[in-house]
Amino acid sequence: MSISLARQQQFGRVLRVITAFRLARWAGETPCFGWNPAELPAWPRDRGFAVLSDYADRALAATYFPPALAQDFPDRGGHVALCAPSAPTVLR
Repeated sequence: MSISLARQQQFGRVLRVITAFRLARWAGETPCFGWNPAELPAWPRDRGFAVLSDYADRALAATYFPPALAQDFPDRGGHVALCAPSAPTVLR
């Protein structure tokens, strides 16, 4: 089985993110904020942000990991949400 260079680079980026989360957890931080998924859109909206995407961690694993790794990814019910400012930010 041959994996394209682009896919290998994606996989490398994902591994770096996972490593960063594991280091943060080891240091006592947690990437889980405990939001109820139904309540998530209101929190960033009230602060001037919009949710651009909200994907389950298992779906992201299926997208970015090779099938052999994705099938063993634990389903813990986590999500990764990407937010951005609702209006352009002007720096002064």
